[in-house]
Amino acid sequence: MSTSIVTSVGLKSLPLVAQGKVREIYEASDSTLLLATSDRISAYDVILENGVQEKGTVLTLLTNHWLNTVLPGHVPGLKHHLLSLNIPPTLNVSPEERERLRGRTMIVNKYRVFPIEAIVRGYITGSSWAEYKQKGTVHGLPQPSGLEQCQAFPGGPIYTPSTKAPVGGKDENVCTLTGKFYFPPVFLIRRVSGSLQLQVPEIVLNRCRITPDHARQIVGDKYADKIENLALAIYKAAHAYALERGIIVADTKFEFGLDEETDEVVLIDEVLTPDSSRFWPAADYAQGRDQKSFDKQYLRDWLTGTHFALVYPQFGNASPPHAYAAPPKLQDTDARKFSNSLISIGQGLKGREGVSMTEDVQARTSAKYLEAFQRLTGETLDQALAKLEK
Repeated sequence: MSTSIVTSVGLKSLPLVAQGKVREIYEASDSTLLLATSDRISAYDVILENGVQEKGTVLTLLTNHWLNTVLPGHVPGLKHHLLSLNIPPTLNVSPEERERLRGRTMIVNKYRVFPIEAIVRGYITGSSWAEYKQKGTVHGLPQPSGLEQCQAFPGGPIYTPSTKAPVGGKDENVCTLTGKFYFPPVFLIRRVSGSLQLQVPEIVLNRCRITPDHARQIVGDKYADKIENLALAIYKAAHAYALERGIIVADTKFEFGLDEETDEVVLIDEVLTPDSSRFWPAADYAQGRDQKSFDKQYLRDWLTGTHFALVYPQFGNASPPHAYAAPPKLQDTDARKFSNSLISIGQGLKGREGVSMTEDVQARTSAKYLEAFQRLTGETLDQALAKLEK
């Protein structure tokens, strides 16, 4: 396993098509692309200055495991874009670049990308839980009363698509479907029955989340139905597979493209990774509370706690995941300062540059990614890399 961290692939030998938060996309041929996954990591639209060791390799090899080992036997007829993890010898890539790309490259077919993200949620958590508590809905879809935090949806997983930003772009606050403007996330402190409580304003819950009906308006009925059915089928298969290996796939995001020659919907991009999914350890699961995770949540909690301390140091002793918990016995003036600090956090994190993780956060995040990989594949990253080279 490599000890270096690749925060920039920076190929000089191939034309760069686009660069996202984590991946760099290069032209491999008229019909194929080279997707190189770096060790960069982002949260709250922040790309951290330093990366996470082996993260790019984990995302690449785990995606390959799902696409070529697990899903073919569980989702009949599923078509995906991945051709190879090896760079063809005919590509003009230098030996040094090939070594840097070892285990983090996918050669894929080019397809027209559908401009929606196919999100499937099996459990009510995160922003869905916040919306449900205020409105009784998830992405505008009514849900049964009495659900608990992190509970599995009683009727099975639900499909909650969203609009997709262009490759390399950031999520916009303008819904392309409705044209409405949405503010950055803010958090408010309100006095309720004599105590101070944190509340998420309704405007935060109304970002451009689209219903399945809205998705049909964007991509058309025929493709929308195929995308929804495929996304749900893949999630159900992955959930069952992962659960046998001690991991709950709480929710995940898929992306799809169109093979215009065959008119087939094709699964593209990364699949069921710690970047695109919430992974919870099944042994520790209990509804009614936050869960431990194998994904970016540790980093999110650290970012929350760190920027909490930076913006308003006297309230910076709260530890994740409760960094937004209001300190007791605040006077009204302190409450206003505290509320303002939270607003500064919500607005300041988005797009903030120059944020670096501590070595401890890097190491812990890497360990979570590696553990998820080993549980799901049954092998270490070194073993997977050795097989790749055969």
